[in-house]
Amino acid sequence: MKEHRLQKLLLIIVMSSFLLLQVPPPGASQGYEGKVISESDDEMIGLSEYSGGGHMTVTITGEQATALRRRIIYMFDERSSIPQGFTGTNFPSWSSTPNGVLDEQEILHYSLWVQRYLWERQGQGGTPYYFSRMTKVELLDGDTAAGVPLSTEGLLGTDVDTDASIVIKHIFNLESGVQHRTFDLSDNLTVSALYEGFSFHRSHDFNDTFFGPFSVAGEPTTTNWIIKDNPYYPGNLALWHGSSETPQYEDNITASTYADFDLRFAVEAAMRFSYVGHVESGDTLRIQIKEEGESSYTNLQTLGSNDNRNTFQTLVFDLDSYIGKKVRVNFNFTSNQSGNNTGFFIDDFDINAPCAYIGTLELHNTDYIVGALSFAGFEKDQGTAHLIRTPAGMILTYSSSFNSTNPPADRAVFTTFDFLDNPQILFGLIFVCAYLMSHFQNKYYNDYRRAYSMAHREGWFKRKWIHGLGLLGIILFILFYFFPSLFVLAGANFYMLGVFMWAFCIVYLVVMVIVTKFVYIKAEEAIPPPIPREDEISVVVEAPEEYMELPPPVGMAMAVPCSVCLEDLHDIADEGIKCKCGQVFHKDCAEKAERCPNCNRLLEVVKPKETRMVSVKCPSCGDTVLVEGDSDLLRTHCESCGSILQEVALGYNYLIVDDNPAVAFEEFKSILKKEVPSLCISTTFPDKLRKEYDVEGIDLFWLSDTATDPSVKTLDPKRLDFEMMRAISNFFKDSPKGVVIIDGIEYLTVENGFERVLRFVKKINDLASVSDATVIVPVGPSALGKDEFAMLKKEFDKVQVLTSTPLPE
Repeated sequence: MKEHRLQKLLLIIVMSSFLLLQVPPPGASQGYEGKVISESDDEMIGLSEYSGGGHMTVTITGEQATALRRRIIYMFDERSSIPQGFTGTNFPSWSSTPNGVLDEQEILHYSLWVQRYLWERQGQGGTPYYFSRMTKVELLDGDTAAGVPLSTEGLLGTDVDTDASIVIKHIFNLESGVQHRTFDLSDNLTVSALYEGFSFHRSHDFNDTFFGPFSVAGEPTTTNWIIKDNPYYPGNLALWHGSSETPQYEDNITASTYADFDLRFAVEAAMRFSYVGHVESGDTLRIQIKEEGESSYTNLQTLGSNDNRNTFQTLVFDLDSYIGKKVRVNFNFTSNQSGNNTGFFIDDFDINAPCAYIGTLELHNTDYIVGALSFAGFEKDQGTAHLIRTPAGMILTYSSSFNSTNPPADRAVFTTFDFLDNPQILFGLIFVCAYLMSHFQNKYYNDYRRAYSMAHREGWFKRKWIHGLGLLGIILFILFYFFPSLFVLAGANFYMLGVFMWAFCIVYLVVMVIVTKFVYIKAEEAIPPPIPREDEISVVVEAPEEYMELPPPVGMAMAVPCSVCLEDLHDIADEGIKCKCGQVFHKDCAEKAERCPNCNRLLEVVKPKETRMVSVKCPSCGDTVLVEGDSDLLRTHCESCGSILQEVALGYNYLIVDDNPAVAFEEFKSILKKEVPSLCISTTFPDKLRKEYDVEGIDLFWLSDTATDPSVKTLDPKRLDFEMMRAISNFFKDSPKGVVIIDGIEYLTVENGFERVLRFVKKINDLASVSDATVIVPVGPSALGKDEFAMLKKEFDKVQVLTSTPLPE
């Protein structure tokens, strides 16, 4: 039977695993010619910090492969170093053969370029990648040209017209770095690294006269352009057309300077610069552009006297129509003979031509992590994330297909240790719950079976349906533990994470235990009475409804034999009990037998209640006092000093709900015996208060609006924020770590309203917390309403409800 159940359970787990692994990645090609497929897997191990490595394979197909191959040829076959403006200008130069065909050295240097982008993008600490940092990247077979054929496909020996797919493989190292991180499941770093290095960006503020894209006078690419101090912004250099010996440009001149830019790698391009200055009518500055090989320029914009400015004006030019080409940008200034002026000063030149992958992108990633980590907080948009949980660690898989310009907002949270989500703790949870479920179901079943007499033993039967539900629960425990993303198979965005596992396992266990017990109790009540033996006389004895001790005998009673030990039982009232069926037992024999041998009913022996004495040390005088174990120490006093035996912790604020303030004053007195500075504010007249509660030598204020005796200190109950607050704050200032009792919250509420009193109490408690003082506030159970009591309780560290009167509902 057990082997058959185990086979069923194993079959369910295997089938669930098969279904989980067969889920196809969502999405499909979105109509683009070609796409990029990124597949990666990594393995990490650790406790508080995780480290490991993995493999990545990026496949580019169709026209997307052709476009990337052209970029690689333009950069690494036509050149032997990275030009200024591209990522990695400090990248080592290489030996290239500019023949339009990629060789091993050129492919190797492109791979090294990608690697450096991946793990040096944010310094030597590594580049963030999912929930970890990528700290080292290498070709699959090392950083040598011999490894290129093993690490790449579709590159070696190809040219710009080759249409084969490209495959690039790398291995990498990872470190977790942080203990908690929310990360994007759709992170496409491995794809971005192939393209973003081709991004071009040049800027020049002309304060550096040597490294700008535009040349100045004396160089072959310029005529009559120099870098000069800008008179409109003294101290700032700018590009200007004219002679350094004159403050204004000359009449009848033509000045030009140009710079070449390679936009063959870009997906978009824009140019901007700022100008300031004045020219005379008929004098113009033309911003021109032409493609490589063309003889004439195209005017982007012409600036004349109508464009004169005293402050910088920024011009922006969209160069998207020149993407995929080499261009030359030219500044041409022409003046006539009608006069001259300061001219135009050009500054803050900037051209930006980013490169990125645009098209369909498929991601397939698998993380194998050994340790106490957990994943939670899954947010699903387009992709599909599956989670496999084991006692050794976690396996996370993610698949998605999307347009690279609109990545899905799929996210998850990585934590190195979370008690509720920890896989080892959750495994212990399902083990304990499964064991307890099986234990209690078998216990209640065995109790029910033993309740049958031998004559009716063939009548009992197991309630298989309730045990089947228990087995189903155990199977669900196992399935939800190992496959928390089981519901994702049905399209639901729900993961059986830690908090749900705790709730499900505990609730299911409790419900099944209660239902099983109820089912077998009902079944036990239906057990038929025992059948008497043929050779015995049946005597019907009218028994009481419950087991009870017999009344004391009148006179000398006849001895009755015990049904267990068969010895005479003389005093049934004191020494024995009687079963419903009439059998009589010694109490000791009944305890040992547990059940009546005649009817198999449980025998209950009523034991006399024992009084347990415990010793308690008085918190005031230190004497040891013997009290009953269930004594209320708040109402029990020391025989030596008279203080209550319940110690009152100092530095807290107490709300004591009772019918009268006696216990509150007893706590106040117990603190006084520790020689703590004290202040009492009460609606009771001071002399009466001293007599009633025996409080002497304390600062005592009478809470009253009647001032008859000048020797009595009074506080007006309506002046909460002035008189009362001043008295209490002065006390806290002069006597830090003191104790204050405020008796009369009901009176203050009547005079001021609850909201003012609540604010007053909050201020008092805040002052007490700063001064490490103790505050005691007694209040009657009927003084406030339900909501008012709830708000008042929140303002106190400790709330003692001592009254038997129910609080307002």
